[in-house]
Amino acid sequence: MAMTGSVDQSNARIDLVIDWVPVAGTQLIGSVYRRVGDFNAPDEYVRGLYSSPLLGEQAFVSDHEAPLDRQVWYVATAEGTASVLTAGPFTIESS
Repeated sequence: MAMTGSVDQSNARIDLVIDWVPVAGTQLIGSVYRRVGDFNAPDEYVRGLYSSPLLGEQAFVSDHEAPLDRQVWYVATAEGTASVLTAGPFTIESS
């Protein structure tokens, strides 16, 4: 399980790729949160994540609301598991 990300400077967004392996035959429900300015900052909800036994276990998330000129970290959690994925810091520079 891993989460990676990159800054799309031209579109002022951060793109995340989240890979996970749910328990066979189950649906995984999770969430992605951003933390601005400090890794220990409060979580800000970005998006829910859902997998299906019939679909792939990879999610793509684009955060179009990440603040400019501030470091941003991301945390992904999955209900019913101890899995917590992190990525960052990322910064979208203002021009």
